[in-house]
Amino acid sequence: MKKCLLVSFFLIMSFLLVSSRANAILQSTFDSDAEGWTAFDPTGDWTGSWQSTGGNPGGFFQGTEPYSKGGTGFWISPDTWDGDWSSYIGGTLSYDFILIEKDSRGFYEQDDVRIYSGSDFVSWRSRILPTIEAGVWTEISVELIASEFTGTDFGRVMSNVTALWIRGEIIFGWEAEGLDNVYVRSTDEFVDVLPGSNHEASIYAIYYAGITTGCSQNPLRFCPQDPVTRAQMAAFIIRALEGEPTTDCDPNNPPFPDVDPNLPVCKYIKRLSELEITTGYPDGTYRPYNNVTRAQMAAFIIRALEGEPPSDYCDTGSPFPDVPSNSPTCKYIKRFFELGITTGYSDGTYRPRNNVIRRQMAAFLDRAFLQVD
Repeated sequence: MKKCLLVSFFLIMSFLLVSSRANAILQSTFDSDAEGWTAFDPTGDWTGSWQSTGGNPGGFFQGTEPYSKGGTGFWISPDTWDGDWSSYIGGTLSYDFILIEKDSRGFYEQDDVRIYSGSDFVSWRSRILPTIEAGVWTEISVELIASEFTGTDFGRVMSNVTALWIRGEIIFGWEAEGLDNVYVRSTDEFVDVLPGSNHEASIYAIYYAGITTGCSQNPLRFCPQDPVTRAQMAAFIIRALEGEPTTDCDPNNPPFPDVDPNLPVCKYIKRLSELEITTGYPDGTYRPYNNVTRAQMAAFIIRALEGEPPSDYCDTGSPFPDVPSNSPTCKYIKRFFELGITTGYSDGTYRPRNNVIRRQMAAFLDRAFLQVD
């Protein structure tokens, strides 16, 4: 009953918080058009045009100056970006930039970002752009805090933003540049989770449910491509089942000889052992820093949800051609499949020896513990 109530609470909170994210991010990816962005240069010689290919990936917004008359060209955000940005203070502004071509003259100093409120603005200059390599997409990022910007009152400007200007023209003489993937994120947005990506909803679901805290905090990152270790797996499962453990490890009695009782992960591994979700390896170790395979992950989650399947569970066959019915892990993988937590790969395989990466784990945890009927 306690588990059902806890999971139901997490599910409701995750739904409400994930739903609220619709207004928690501003984004332009330029994949289908210019999305209302315009190009501005007081001399009129630097002009913008949307390109359907060549972006990072997909389309992008290009700026081109065939000759130099002076002035500086900026990309300017659409009216739909105007409004109160107070909730983004402490978050990040990021965008992808490419210097497509240029003449022999070099970089010149100028504001790289301006945030306007009427005629007032705050500005920021990048330390990366002066050394940027031509022909390579580069992410430019700034934390949205007052100390990073110069100009009029930062808080007042952020409370009523009327335009975002991003500098495109950075070279004396003729040049061409590109802009892609402009994001304004609040403090609870992962800077490395692409909006609209396949696993985005599951990543935020387990984050808001308290199952993960991300892989770094400043800026907030999830590291979706990183493998999951057995120590991290223990933390994910215990938080999903019960929340934070109430007791730490006994310094004189660690759950496994290779688990340091002073480490923060020890309490999760200890609780995992107490619940008989793991017994460790035959030699008595846990090997907390080993990566979790897809077979091991199925065993962990099924034991956490239901306990041990019957030993003859695969006597009637395996759901995947690369999982032998006589494999010790077949019973977990079969049950994993039956519960709809996995469907395997598009070629019909499960690939039990592959390591699990963090974005995949987010999907498995979301389906197993949060998407309850």
